[in-house]
Amino acid sequence: MDSRKQRKILFLNLALAVFIVSGILFIIDATGASNSYNNTGEGIDLFGTVYGHVVNDYVKDVDPADISRNAIEGILKNLDPYSNYLPPIDYNQLREGAQGEFGGLGIEIATVNEYPRVMSYPLPDSPAEKKGLRAGDVIEKINGENTHGLDINEVVSKLRGKVNTDVTIHVRRSGVEDLMEIVITRGRISLKNVPYYGEIEEGIGYIKLTRFNDDASDEMDEALEEIQNYDNLKGVILDLRGNPGGLLSAAQEVANKFLAKKSLIVYTKGRDPRSRLDLKAND
Repeated sequence: MDSRKQRKILFLNLALAVFIVSGILFIIDATGASNSYNNTGEGIDLFGTVYGHVVNDYVKDVDPADISRNAIEGILKNLDPYSNYLPPIDYNQLREGAQGEFGGLGIEIATVNEYPRVMSYPLPDSPAEKKGLRAGDVIEKINGENTHGLDINEVVSKLRGKVNTDVTIHVRRSGVEDLMEIVITRGRISLKNVPYYGEIEEGIGYIKLTRFNDDASDEMDEALEEIQNYDNLKGVILDLRGNPGGLLSAAQEVANKFLAKKSLIVYTKGRDPRSRLDLKAND
């Protein structure tokens, strides 16, 4: 065999060996600590070592913020279905939902095929309804930015904003060849806790409760007052289907209207026995 070809093969083999050894050293360095930790600091040290290697040595550049967020989500997803990390955007949206009012368009959206889609008819008299948005419309751009692959919470944050400010969206609508450019002025959107109540048959009242925000108790009082005026009232159906929850205090206020005094509504407990909380009706 030609000596130059032999040297070339030897060099490639050495390079491959160095690559493999480097990978093994990374694994040993990242996992060489004990599998059981006597204190929190040892676990944090290990996490920091792995984090540093990924950010500095991974074959491609990675966003440190993405790595941190993924690590946090990985920690929490192994606990239970209810422990979640809320970044500032999500937390602000949660607060707006609890307050029952925000600046927005008045539409419900969800991600379908990597794009945000309008999922139902816009709220009556909302900015979206006035501009003719429809269920099924796909929002492909917001203020010129493509929405493909965007997290739904990020999309919501872009659509919401101060009342009387404009947002420009480009919509793909079934049966329309070209993208539709629509400029919408954000309005004050109120989230109803009780969107409907009435009598579904003689003597049977019906109340639909969709969430527990600040106004849930007052809206429930209005519905009950009206229903109690029906003739020959036999009972009331309280429909909680699809209710995602909300404020614990609001849920207690609503429960107070239906449960006997001192009835246990919910309790919370933690590792520390002193954190036990029993929430009862009419407390």
